[in-house]
Amino acid sequence: MSDCLGLNDLEKHFVRRLQLNKSCNTRDVGFYVASGGCVIKPNVLVRSEAIAYTEGPDIKKLADYGIKTFIDLRCEYNQEHDLSELVRYGIAYKKIPMLADDSNWDYVKWLDIYAANIKKIIEGISESLPAGVLYHCWGGKDRTGVITAFVLLLCGVAEEDVIADYALTAVYIHKGAPFEWTSSETANPWFMYNFLHHLKKLHKNAKKYLLSIGVKKTCINKIRKCLMQKYD
Repeated sequence: MSDCLGLNDLEKHFVRRLQLNKSCNTRDVGFYVASGGCVIKPNVLVRSEAIAYTEGPDIKKLADYGIKTFIDLRCEYNQEHDLSELVRYGIAYKKIPMLADDSNWDYVKWLDIYAANIKKIIEGISESLPAGVLYHCWGGKDRTGVITAFVLLLCGVAEEDVIADYALTAVYIHKGAPFEWTSSETANPWFMYNFLHHLKKLHKNAKKYLLSIGVKKTCINKIRKCLMQKYD
């Protein structure tokens, strides 16, 4: 974990949701209280709904924010083909699907069915750090929410904050989404609570689960080192 680098000054200007033209649910996961007197360092990890890859001003804004890698969690058939704006602004693109298809939305079942995919995504985030990383699915809720939960839990963020971060999608997605969400698609806090409950019941904690599926300690330690920062 790095030494304190003037986080008080950063916090004064911190805005969780990034203002983009074509996204209403792109947000920094920084400044959640972590373990050991630390917070999650801002301007490093950004979660999002699907990004408009051809929207130059949005891509430039993300590049200026410090994003160097996009990790696309959507299924293979959602492959982006026009990456010219990413290339223009020096952002790498990684396609690491979370699910095989869109038929299973039971987060608890993902722990077994998609363990290999979860492993690849966590490794992809670790490999891309310490530079800024943005990861996204379609709505920025399910796949993105579960990966965010793993990362925050690894850093010792309280479950209540993990659940609250997940639920923010329900607030932001209705502010400018180009489509209507049904009640079953809304980021109900219970969905994340249930996932965390079963994660603990089956695997004790996020770290033990990730180790059990083959994620190396060095990978976990790098995530913690790059994201956790002492708060003065």
